[in-house]
Amino acid sequence: MEEKQVLKRIERLTQLATLPEVLAQILKIADDPESPLDDLARVILKDVSLTARILSAANSAYYGRASEVSSIRDAIMTLGSRTVKAIALSVSIVNVIGRLDTQISLKTYWKHSLEVAIISELVAEKYGLKEKEEAYIAGIFHDIGILAMDACFPREYAHVWKSAQNGESLISLEESLFGTNHCRVGSYLLSMWKLPQVFSRSVYSHHDTVELKEPTNEQVIPQIVNLAERLAKYRLDIKSSLKDMEFDNSKVVMKNLGLTNTDMAEVEAEIIPKFLDAASFLEIEVGSPLELLTEANSRVFELYREIEELLEGFKKDTNYRDHIEYDRLAVEILHTVVATFSHYFNNACASMLGRAQLIEMALKKGELEDKKNILENSLIAIQNGVNNITGTIAELKQVKSFKTTLYHDKTLIIDLEDSLKKYKPKNAKIKARI
Repeated sequence: MEEKQVLKRIERLTQLATLPEVLAQILKIADDPESPLDDLARVILKDVSLTARILSAANSAYYGRASEVSSIRDAIMTLGSRTVKAIALSVSIVNVIGRLDTQISLKTYWKHSLEVAIISELVAEKYGLKEKEEAYIAGIFHDIGILAMDACFPREYAHVWKSAQNGESLISLEESLFGTNHCRVGSYLLSMWKLPQVFSRSVYSHHDTVELKEPTNEQVIPQIVNLAERLAKYRLDIKSSLKDMEFDNSKVVMKNLGLTNTDMAEVEAEIIPKFLDAASFLEIEVGSPLELLTEANSRVFELYREIEELLEGFKKDTNYRDHIEYDRLAVEILHTVVATFSHYFNNACASMLGRAQLIEMALKKGELEDKKNILENSLIAIQNGVNNITGTIAELKQVKSFKTTLYHDKTLIIDLEDSLKKYKPKNAKIKARI
């Protein structure tokens, strides 16, 4: 099967063809800062169920409101247009999913999706994102492609789902059978509904491996959802093992977003109460608090046992013990060599800088002509070279264990690339300070 066949079938599924007209109008008005408040109120009042939900939200503990709100206009003023949009989208997607004929347990599905949504919102707050509601909604939507594929191809997807529940990679199984995966299908579906692109981008990339670099504005919410997916305890692939969890990439995304382990511990402490409040508000069945706690504890215990087994394996692995000992001895030897280099290189660097200083002084006094800036550029090159040498020595003194990278051909060198950046001048055109 090819991706285009899958997407054609998705387009023809009546239950997924469009979102409610009222929602389309709400999104259009809510996204226009010039739209009058009364316009949004009039559209919401067309949907009795949504009106009740928004009034309920304005008076609920979940949104931290103390005073009683009795009109839709006041509710919008209390909540803000972003929150109203989030509520409208949440309620709509719950209704759409409720209409689908799916063999997948919606209780399991909602536990995972709602947890990812809550984590996304909390991480967005830690990041300082104004649009935290959009992160929440992106989390709600992130696995919609699974239900869409199951509804369109129930027989074929039954095989995929059963294998995924037994520990196989869901993405790999989908790619093998359908030529696509639930990330791309879900992204296409949201584009078909003409929802803001931030949601389709987030859905598309929520299983991607992320590079270590500062995200653009468009990448922030997708990376937040990507991180939330990895942190969620209530998982769809219930047999996933420790090796499938990609801890390294979670750390990469955390660094990209400027988040610390302390930040994530604070997020973790808030998940369950917010999760239960959101489930109650959306009238989603996710189980009792005791059931949820039992499942989370069971998951943590499984991971603990896996970690214990891995550690036991390392202890019994002779090669592993040898590697640790070799690494320790190599670091000792390295520090001896660095101390020797440092002694002689420091003298050489001092001499180079001294000569450069003499040239600079001569230039300032007009004793030397440098119409083409050859000498000035040479001074900068000397300074940069000295920075490189002294910086490399400083970093080598800090090495505790070896992480190597390929230099050329088969030659390996210690990987100091990131740590040496702080020794490089930000502007190569600045005058040398000698």
